[in-house]
Amino acid sequence: MNVSVKSEPYDPPTSVGGSDREATGADAELRARIRRELHAIRPGKLPEQWSDDASFRDDLELDSLDFIEMVARLEQATGVFV
Repeated sequence: MNVSVKSEPYDPPTSVGGSDREATGADAELRARIRRELHAIRPGKLPEQWSDDASFRDDLELDSLDFIEMVARLEQATGVFV
């Protein structure tokens, strides 16, 4: 049996928010979830609003432990493990 699989190269997004494309309902929900989790991790330390292109480290002043905590929270909330 001959099976042919056509795959296209992976083109990763250029930012967390993927602002180069229109947000779908799932995208908007995930962005809102990330914002809620970041506010829970760093209450009172983050701006109320920020750009989807904001850098976790440079713009939001989050460190690597904040990022790891955010990933762990998203894993628990969604059941998708990285």
